[in-house]
Amino acid sequence: MAKRTNRNQRLKKGFTLLEVMVAILILMSVIIVPLEIASKSIKTMRISKDRIIAFYLAQEALEYIRNKRDTNWIQGNTGNQWLKGTNPCQGANGCYIDVINDSLSPCGGSCPRIRYSSANNRYDYDAASTLTPFQRVIKRTDLGGNAETRITVTVSWNDAGQTNSVILEGHLNNWMP
Repeated sequence: MAKRTNRNQRLKKGFTLLEVMVAILILMSVIIVPLEIASKSIKTMRISKDRIIAFYLAQEALEYIRNKRDTNWIQGNTGNQWLKGTNPCQGANGCYIDVINDSLSPCGGSCPRIRYSSANNRYDYDAASTLTPFQRVIKRTDLGGNAETRITVTVSWNDAGQTNSVILEGHLNNWMP
């Protein structure tokens, strides 16, 4: 009888290989699952941040064109002149707006990417600023003669090989045709 007790005690002293494997599996799942969730959360936050920036860049361009229309109206530029200064945006390639220098330029083959100045905390096209992944294209399409125009602003960027874009569209009316 004594031999059986010693044998049972020896078996209870250590873990079996199966118990060790199950313990490692549980430990790995406790560590890996939260890390995976954190990783996906960080990626989602980055994508959301880029979408917000792109939306505001598109909104800025649309407001710039609206301001051109309003300024023309205040200066008495009516009739065919209500969108004076926005003609570069009428081509198939559209235009880009440098809000800081108050200029519109045709895109030609493609529009340049927007830059970010951390010193001024603003987006611009200054060569001294840091290049961003964002590219903004503004297109103007006249509708109904001289009474209405559609402004389409597309801000696109690449993120990990995937092209993303935000498209904002606005319609402007000629107040004094």
